[in-house]
Amino acid sequence: MRAPRGLSFTVVALMMVSLVMCVPSALAAGGWNTPVTITATDVADYGPEIAISGSTAVAVWVGTDGLDTRIRSARSTDGGATWSAPVNLSYAYINAYTPKVAISGSTVIATWTLNTPRISVQTARSIDGGEHWGTPVSLSWNGSSANNPQVAISGSTALITWWQSDGQNARVYCTSSTTGGASWSMPIQLSGSGQDAQDQQVAIDGNTILVGWARSNGSRSVVQAVTSADGGEHWGAVVNLSSAFNNAYLPQLALSGSTAAAAWDELSGGKYIVRSATSTNSGVLWNPAVDLSSSTQDSVRPQVAVSGNNVAVTWYQIRTYDVVQVVHSGNGGASWDPVVELSDSTEYGDDPQVALSGGNAVVTWWQSTQGAAPFRVFGVHSTDGGRSWGSANAISDLGDDTDSAAQKVAMSSSVAIVVWKSHNSPRAIRAANLALASDTSTDPTLAHSQFSYRLPDGQECTSLSPQTVLNGAQVQLPPADADCRTPGAVITGWRIPGQSWAFGPLGVVTAVDSQVFTAELREPIVRVVLDSNIAASDACVMSGQSVLGASRETSLYLQRAGMSVPGRPAQPELSNFPAPAAAACAPAGYRLASWNTRGDGSGIAVKVGEPFAAAVADSANVMRMYAMWQRSAQ
Repeated sequence: MRAPRGLSFTVVALMMVSLVMCVPSALAAGGWNTPVTITATDVADYGPEIAISGSTAVAVWVGTDGLDTRIRSARSTDGGATWSAPVNLSYAYINAYTPKVAISGSTVIATWTLNTPRISVQTARSIDGGEHWGTPVSLSWNGSSANNPQVAISGSTALITWWQSDGQNARVYCTSSTTGGASWSMPIQLSGSGQDAQDQQVAIDGNTILVGWARSNGSRSVVQAVTSADGGEHWGAVVNLSSAFNNAYLPQLALSGSTAAAAWDELSGGKYIVRSATSTNSGVLWNPAVDLSSSTQDSVRPQVAVSGNNVAVTWYQIRTYDVVQVVHSGNGGASWDPVVELSDSTEYGDDPQVALSGGNAVVTWWQSTQGAAPFRVFGVHSTDGGRSWGSANAISDLGDDTDSAAQKVAMSSSVAIVVWKSHNSPRAIRAANLALASDTSTDPTLAHSQFSYRLPDGQECTSLSPQTVLNGAQVQLPPADADCRTPGAVITGWRIPGQSWAFGPLGVVTAVDSQVFTAELREPIVRVVLDSNIAASDACVMSGQSVLGASRETSLYLQRAGMSVPGRPAQPELSNFPAPAAAACAPAGYRLASWNTRGDGSGIAVKVGEPFAAAVADSANVMRMYAMWQRSAQ
């Protein structure tokens, strides 16, 4: 019997760093388009990763040119049919490895490890779908090596996690961002001190973040998870998902709305079994773990995907010829359908990947006749969320010697894309895409919801809503210039009831039920309320007289630069209008020293004569400024 690749039979925690792992001319079997080459060189490129939002896809990989090893990227804006020329993301002359990539709307975040004297985690982001990239930023500190970063993003919430040794133990760390990767929090430790924790994974939906890993308890490796409901600012208690009496390895996570799922390998009774735990409240509480695979044969390397209440877990079972298997739940893991075999039982089928979006699901894997080269990429498609599957079809070319364990798949609501490394000459990173049917299924078991879009005053934007969406599908919200705003305004976000934060324009959300989105607007005109900062019960001097009950405030209407509205009279410019030297009224014996965003003077101060622009939040349409008084000289 072949040993499962990458799994240790010892009881100590694993100390492993995973190798992360043109126009189509015809339609291949199963609806997959003929593969296209993203990049081709005679020097090894490897480890491709893929992320999709709508029809925009971004691939990253490790590229070598004989001088150094760098992280490279290419983008597609037509669902993987054609690709841009590759660009370098990491620094020259410093080797970089293990890339990962995530996308939400037009924001893309890539992360990798940089082989400096201490291996460090770096990241770069793009805000235009991968066309242009910012300068790489280091996230881990230089005291010890950091490894195997993972990244996820949803709207403006993002998280990168890695494991890092303190010289004695490996611990899981993370950094979060609420600005779509424009800035990052200080790294924090998620796993407990003492013992090793590695193989971390992350999943995000909205502002909810789920992180899991495998950690030694001193004698066994246990899968653990922790969740944050506020974008990484606060974290709940760490929860054990696997048994404390067996070794558990290689956890995988998925999150869609309130449905969370984890899957891992667990060594029980001398066999590796794929086990899963699910949650219906985004990972706060977990149902007891269940066995998904047979206990009579080793089953390893599970992958998991969630969309709405559909959950799919795939793995390969070790036999004379390894076979790819998959299991589906249509109720968030409360119960599971029978296991389905996908690959040819007379050939080796290994290292499957799975993706779900609404009613569409795909599983891809590599397959060979002898468990050695040549390898080919195969795939299978489901149109009912993974409940039933079509026939398996070869995706890569007959002569395309695919690198084993190096194919990855991702899916949006409209397309699935698989990428892999080819050993052909020239060596290449290749891709194939599968166009998906729109979410208009008449299957009564597939639930639909309606999204509504409204102005802040409650008026519905009839040009956008109601929008019918398939539960579990990823839906992109309208852009900043959508027809749901006042003249000249810009949409800065979409807020739902009971939520203190907003999704960004073009943010991607998972449809769970019907929802109302209210536009947050950045108006051309800002009303600056000048508050005299004097209690109503106190008299103040106005026009030389001490008056009780007088109005304590006045207002300025100032115009943002570049946001004029045709036909509307222009107002003074916010960027250069000087703060006035007088308030509506003044306390006797005092003079106006400055203005402040807080009445107690602890906010942003603006001196008399200076513009208010620095104190006005970019998205604020009404800003109150308080007078700061200083006793007059006697």
